Amino acid sequence: MSELRKLFDLTGKVALVTGGSRGLGEEMAEGLAEAGASLMLLARRDQWLTPAVEAMKQRGFCCEGMLCDVSKPDEVKAAVEKTVESLWSNRHPY
Repeated sequence: MSELRKLFDLTGKVALVTGGSRGLGEEMAEGLAEAGASLMLLARRDQWLTPAVEAMKQRGFCCEGMLCDVSKPDEVKAAVEKTVESLWSNRHPY
């Protein structure tokens, strides 16, 4: 593993990425996944979310997605709970 990769190694970490289905959010998600993080992509529209999640999975990244409008606290809470349940708890039992 290169020195640069060691500095930015996110293996075993989980990232929630808002706006992760396209644009800058998708680019950030890709970088986090390349560094080893598992991803939960959050987006407001399924028409972009589903293809983005599938593309990440096809590249071999651990990725899930959820519809979420971050301006709605209940949706944010649900997204965090789903992420903990599906991505975090399996790797980090309490």
